[in-house]
Amino acid sequence: MELKDFIKSYNPVFNNEEKCKNFIEWIDTLEFQNSGIVDEQGNIKEDLNVRNVKSYSLNRFKYGTETHYFNLLSKIFLEIFRQYIKEVYGGSFSLNQLSEITVLKYDVGGKYDFHTDHNPLNIPRTLSLSFLLNDTYAGGQLEFLNPSTQNIMKIISPKENTVIVWPSDYKFPHAVAPITRGKRYGVVCWAV
Repeated sequence: MELKDFIKSYNPVFNNEEKCKNFIEWIDTLEFQNSGIVDEQGNIKEDLNVRNVKSYSLNRFKYGTETHYFNLLSKIFLEIFRQYIKEVYGGSFSLNQLSEITVLKYDVGGKYDFHTDHNPLNIPRTLSLSFLLNDTYAGGQLEFLNPSTQNIMKIISPKENTVIVWPSDYKFPHAVAPITRGKRYGVVCWAV
């Protein structure tokens, strides 16, 4: 199995287009903050040159609607993670838990440079998930780098209502290309 074969897509996530649109409408009412990055010492800092995206954690449980979407997405994401584990690993390991569910909004110029999701200092992650909510923007492809060759091994173009899953470790550096038109809405989640 090649590295790129560990990167899997699943769609549709929501069983109808209206759910996706309603979720995006609700997302637009949220108060987003700039996202941070984790440095080598495990500290979280803001660096818009590396990561220019706004985020909102659904783990806050402030509103009834927020709890509804957290519970709905948790159920869907756990199911997708289990399907992925069965397909890729033959079901040979189980999940301990989801670490968080975060809504992301990329405006024009928004991007996230190459990085990996697992940080043994303070963010141990096993599997990564990115839920692409819309495709009404330009740019914003999810790109995966082969760490051995330093060549792009896979590019995921925008496709509404699609989840991408991959291992969180050092073998899967990935980036979100700069947005050149529109807004990119997504949700990220990790299994530990």
